[in-house]
Amino acid sequence: MMKIKDISKENRPRERLKRSDASALSEAELLAIILRTGSRGENVVDMCNRIISFYGLENLSDLSYEEFQKAYLFIWEDIPGKDSEKFLKYLWNNLKIDWAKNAEICKSDNNETIVVKNKKKISYF
Repeated sequence: MMKIKDISKENRPRERLKRSDASALSEAELLAIILRTGSRGENVVDMCNRIISFYGLENLSDLSYEEFQKAYLFIWEDIPGKDSEKFLKYLWNNLKIDWAKNAEICKSDNNETIVVKNKKKISYF
């Protein structure tokens, strides 16, 4: 994982915004400037890409602080019993992702990426 500090100063989102305007940055980079910091194991831009992918850009303004906190990265080893059905129930009950009820789970990257998808939506964990 690349940390923001590992990116050359002139290529960091905040510095790029100072040099140009908001249209030069991605939505994730703009959100990263607002949130300022990522989490352990994930830089702020990657975290913002995941949050946008998870909730959709159009829904971000409706999220509470607690909902933002729920958007963290899973690895298959963290899933209780490594059970797809339990994971889907967790998504419905705890994260209130109703569309996951009829979703399919796929795993990739040595089980480090979990893809939850149905006919209309897809999320990566």
